[in-house]
Amino acid sequence: MHKKYLIALALSTITSPVFAQNSVQFTGKIYDEGCTIKVNNAVDTIVNLGNYNKDRIPNKGDTTDYVPFSVSLTDCPAVSTISPQALIRFTGETEGSESFFKNEADAASAAKNVGVILKNDKNAIVIENEDNEPVDLPEEGGDLSLTYYAAMVNNGVGESVSGGDVSSVVTFNVSYQ
Repeated sequence: MHKKYLIALALSTITSPVFAQNSVQFTGKIYDEGCTIKVNNAVDTIVNLGNYNKDRIPNKGDTTDYVPFSVSLTDCPAVSTISPQALIRFTGETEGSESFFKNEADAASAAKNVGVILKNDKNAIVIENEDNEPVDLPEEGGDLSLTYYAAMVNNGVGESVSGGDVSSVVTFNVSYQ
């Protein structure tokens, strides 16, 4: 009799598996054309940040003077053919902070504990690999110029800044929203 109860108890605890069926739909859009993108009116460019004494940036976060540069979106089609806004994202290797782009100058001649920092026209620091605020594209199409600022920064990685070259390569991407 105990066997019948054990079998009944065992059978009552067995449950059938629960199944769920979910789906994911992916959507997107392919544009025939977008804006032409240039920095300081060139496809690739160099922004000269100047020459400074290392004593100018003794503490982490201290910067040299900011130098303006422009990101231009030209020959944009009318917003009826593309999204009405664009997002700009800067990417590159960072060091000391997600907003201090790494000094990639040749190790033998590179300044130590120095990186490059970017700000937008609202004085907000550009964070690596994050979208900036969306910008409105011209409704009828045309051109749009955005101003950013770059400076050398003490990245706080080491004890003190040493003299040398500073070079940082930052890539930017424009996506339409």
